[in-house]
Amino acid sequence: MDDDRDGSVDRQESHEFLREDLQCSDPSARHSSFHREDSAVSFAEMWDAWRASEVYKWTSDDVLRWVEETVELPQYLELFRDHNISGPHLPQLAASNQTLLTGLLHITDRSHRHKLQLKALDVVLFGPPPATHSPVKDAILVAAVVAGLGAGWVAFLQSKRWRRHVRRMELELESLQQAEESLIELQNKLTQAEEEQRNVESEKRSLESRLRTRFERMRAVGGGPENKELGADADEKYKGGECGADQLRASLHRAEKELAMLRESSITTPALRPWLQLTYELEEEQGVLQRKLAEQRLFSARELVRVEMKR
Repeated sequence: MDDDRDGSVDRQESHEFLREDLQCSDPSARHSSFHREDSAVSFAEMWDAWRASEVYKWTSDDVLRWVEETVELPQYLELFRDHNISGPHLPQLAASNQTLLTGLLHITDRSHRHKLQLKALDVVLFGPPPATHSPVKDAILVAAVVAGLGAGWVAFLQSKRWRRHVRRMELELESLQQAEESLIELQNKLTQAEEEQRNVESEKRSLESRLRTRFERMRAVGGGPENKELGADADEKYKGGECGADQLRASLHRAEKELAMLRESSITTPALRPWLQLTYELEEEQGVLQRKLAEQRLFSARELVRVEMKR
């Protein structure tokens, strides 16, 4: 540092040393700390400043931390620990004491020895290296981390809420689709029931028409077998002259009596059996049709109730 060999270091010399040897990009803080109020610092003043500095009081643990974090040569930590290198030994490193560097610490790499020397000069002359962190920066970092965690938690809650909302919408959409399918199915069944009802009514009208036609045909032909038999018998009596008017009146009276007894009794004559059979068939078919209609209406009502209960 003392380029002019006058026994002191002026501001120009310290500035050049910081710029060229230590390669400090911003040497103003170290420059002010080194000179304080003096424009030139003597070797005695430097020695006194060293003995009073914080670095002089470093323990071996402080030196180990300095080697690892500032010098960035952690491979020599075990050597420094084994030889218990502390703060008072640093001037020997700054003076490039080969006995200490090569003989004791076994640092054979020239670049590593040079790096150790410069870093030791820096702390011996200008004090401990600036702190790599400050409380303000730590507080800002903690606040940023907390804010990041809070934002992440809020995003997680929003995402969870959104997933629940989407799931609920999917369930509602699925329910609507099922209801729509049920409605379409019910409409199809209702259409089918209406078609069946129309078919039943058509069959009913056709049956009534056939029945009416048969009734008209039978009425046009005339009474039943018994009436025809009575008519033929009367003709024979008139033609043969075997029976007189009294016998005819007696026969008519007997026929009227039998007809009255037939009306009062529940025994059917052969002449009325076809009519009763036809009436029974008609009533039976109408009963079957009415039963089908009632079953269809009951099924439709049950389907409507089931759909309403699902909603």
